[in-house]
Amino acid sequence: GVIRAGDILGETADKKALAAVALAGLPTPPESGKVSIGISTTALSPRELRDIGKQLKQLYIDKFSKRPRIVYPQTGTLLNAGHLEGNRLLTPPNCELFFIKGRDNWLVGKTSWQQDIASYTQRDRGRPARDARVGMLPPKLAQSMLNLAGVNDKSHVHDPFCGTGVILTEALLKKGNVSGSDASPEMVHATKTNLAWMQQLSGHPSVDFEVFEADAQTVTLPASTTHIVSEGYLGNPDLREDSHARLVEEARTLLPLYKHFFQNIARYSSPLVIVFALPVWFSSTNSAPITLPILDDLPDMGYTVEQFAPDSATTLIYRRPHQTVGRAIIKLRKG
Repeated sequence: GVIRAGDILGETADKKALAAVALAGLPTPPESGKVSIGISTTALSPRELRDIGKQLKQLYIDKFSKRPRIVYPQTGTLLNAGHLEGNRLLTPPNCELFFIKGRDNWLVGKTSWQQDIASYTQRDRGRPARDARVGMLPPKLAQSMLNLAGVNDKSHVHDPFCGTGVILTEALLKKGNVSGSDASPEMVHATKTNLAWMQQLSGHPSVDFEVFEADAQTVTLPASTTHIVSEGYLGNPDLREDSHARLVEEARTLLPLYKHFFQNIARYSSPLVIVFALPVWFSSTNSAPITLPILDDLPDMGYTVEQFAPDSATTLIYRRPHQTVGRAIIKLRKG
């Protein structure tokens, strides 16, 4: 889930000293050419960030006798990937500075890496087989789910709700064996098409895959399966803003599908690691999310529900703003 990475230049207990700390960590600029400095934060207001930018600019002029160009976020307080790329902020002497609020102090960081947006876009919009109604799982989220499961080149990943194969195409990049199944023959064909495309794109044509038609409630897993990573059926794709009662009814409608699925997988005695995205609903009339009432049943089926961090919740919610249907990601162990 990492978007950016970088190095800490310095720290201070005084928020007013952030510009000075930032300046102390910057190298002497070249004599010719312009210097662009982007600034981002999650802990300051846009006005405070601009004040720091103005102060940093003046300090830079005083120290280096050179006027830098300060790049501010167009909205909010975070520069996006387009800003970094368009302004070449990861190409020295340009840079992006990041102001971070610690527990008792402030940190000033300098970005050294950002995610490859072009690659994620290609793996999403560039797939030869796409379906907006079932294939909207972002490749980055699929990648994060595989990482949460601990998938590596010795794993065999099966996706029993494979759809257009987003999770499996990401799993191919880890060079493990993959397999998938779906109740729809159209989705089986789409997954095969996308996996073949990813084999060529990634340069790993020798990685094996198997995709077949099967209902997730009765599917027989390949014998070598070590991991199940999947996004289940999220329900009616046309749901928008709807009443709380309607969304509760949607959850009740989908509950048998998931109970039968987990009961089916529970019959396997071999160890399995499962990372699964369940649907979760948000209504405009009730602040509490509507979840599938299944987590409490899983231990009785033989699953261990894992926390993602000590003393943390057992679900991670992924949802865009104002989205009615989100994803509740869980991690289970079996055997």
